Amino acid sequence: MPEELRKRHVKQAFEKFVQWMNKEDGAIWDGQWPEIQGPQPHFEIREPDVQYGDNGGSRTVARNLQEDLTGNGKEDYIIIASFWAREQITEVRTDVAQELFATGKAGVRPFRERN
Repeated sequence: MPEELRKRHVKQAFEKFVQWMNKEDGAIWDGQWPEIQGPQPHFEIREPDVQYGDNGGSRTVARNLQEDLTGNGKEDYIIIASFWAREQITEVRTDVAQELFATGKAGVRPFRERN
């Protein structure tokens, strides 16, 4: 693939990711062009190979990762970018919260005293 076309594809993929982050988390890209590392060979996770014995038994065996990395025609890039996002409060079940407060976990306390 020509270098200009490759750059355009990476830029379009990054812009799509920025839109997704904004839609999902309300995160806003800080506007600084990210650091791009790559290309790297694409690693596609596959199920382990199965080895069959003479008596009909079978077992899983490890795959050769070098073979999984080569020859699939795909490339991966690592894009490092900063986003601004609002902090979100995670709700915890009452019984879990009471147990955490009772045991005195570091940095964990109720928002307010009981009403």
